[in-house]
Amino acid sequence: MSLDAREAVAALGREVARLTEIVAAQGRAREEPAPAPTDTTRSAGRSIAAAPQATAGAQAMEDERVERMVAAAPDHLKESVRVFARTVVMQHDISRGAIAVPPPSQLERIVGGNRVRAGGIPSCVCIGSATEWSCTGVVVAPRVVLTAAHCGAEITRILIGDQVTPSITGRVVKVRQAFIHPNYRPHPFNENDINVLILDAPAAIPPAPLATTAQVAAAATIHLVGFGYNDPTLPKGFGVKREVDVPMGPVKRSNADNLTQFEALTGFHSNYEFVAGRKGLGKDSCNGDSGGPAYIDTDFGLVVAGLTSRATRDANVPCGAGGIYVRTDFFRDWVNGVLSSNGLPVLPT
Repeated sequence: MSLDAREAVAALGREVARLTEIVAAQGRAREEPAPAPTDTTRSAGRSIAAAPQATAGAQAMEDERVERMVAAAPDHLKESVRVFARTVVMQHDISRGAIAVPPPSQLERIVGGNRVRAGGIPSCVCIGSATEWSCTGVVVAPRVVLTAAHCGAEITRILIGDQVTPSITGRVVKVRQAFIHPNYRPHPFNENDINVLILDAPAAIPPAPLATTAQVAAAATIHLVGFGYNDPTLPKGFGVKREVDVPMGPVKRSNADNLTQFEALTGFHSNYEFVAGRKGLGKDSCNGDSGGPAYIDTDFGLVVAGLTSRATRDANVPCGAGGIYVRTDFFRDWVNGVLSSNGLPVLPT
C-alpha cells in the first residue's frame, strides 16, 4: 500500500505540473485575437457549444486536456469520455473567465445551477451537528438518510426543507445515530465515503429509491442537488438548496472495463464510484454539497445513483472542475445490514 501511495503522489505531482503549464498557456492565449465561433457538438439532445471567444491557443489547450482524459479511457469508452471531457473543460474555462458563457439556447442547463423551487426535491436534506449545518444528505427510507462518511459521526439533526440560512425554512428532525462505513479511510485514500443516519422519528416525506446497477450503467446525465457553497473559491452561499444537471463520466459496467488509467488521472475508485461534471460556472458544487444526492431522472421519478464525495484529483480548484460520487447500488447490502441490525426494514429493491 505504501508503494501505491508513493506512485499516486508522484502521478499527482506530474498532473499538477502539466495543469500548471496548461493554465499558463491559456493565460497567454487569452491575449490573442478571438476568432468567431464555428460549429457545435451535440450529445444526448443537449448542445455542447464550441466556446465563443476561445482563441486558437486556448482551443489547443482544450484539445490537450480532452485528449488526456480520452487516452486514459478503455477503447470502447473513448467516445463517451470525449463528450464528457469536452463539457467539463468548457465549463472549467467559463468559470475561470477564459471564455464567455454561451447563450442558454445553446447550453440547455449544461452550465449553471438553479435554486430548487419551494418544497421541491424534499428527499435532499441539509445535515448538521448541534452547533452548525455543514453537509447534505438524502432520505432513502422513512427513518434513514445517507450522506458522506467524511461529514463525521457527530451529526445530530437534518433539515427537511429549502434553506438553513439566513433563516430556517423547513422542519428539523433529530438524528439518533450515525454509522460510518467500517472501512472508511479519509484523504488521501478517500475510501468507502458513505454514512448511514438513523432518525429519531420518520421524515414524513417520500424517500428516494436507490438506483439499480443497470440504471447507473445506462445513465448519461446526473441531477445533482445540495446545500453547498455557490462560489468555487470563497465560502459563500451555503444553506440554500440548489440543483443542476451534469454529464456523467465513464462507469465500470463489468470487470472487462479497465478504468485504471482514468482512475489514476481523476482519483476515483471505479469499482464503487463514478465521476461527473461539476455543477457549472463555479456554483453549487462545493463544500457543503458533500453527501448530497446524485439522482438519475427516470420515468418513475428521481432515483439516487450516488453521493457527493470530493473533487477529482486533476482539478486545480477546490470546487468546479469535476466531482466524484459514491455509488449507492454498490453499498446497498451494507446499508441494509445497518438497518437490519437496528430493527428497521431493508430498502426495497
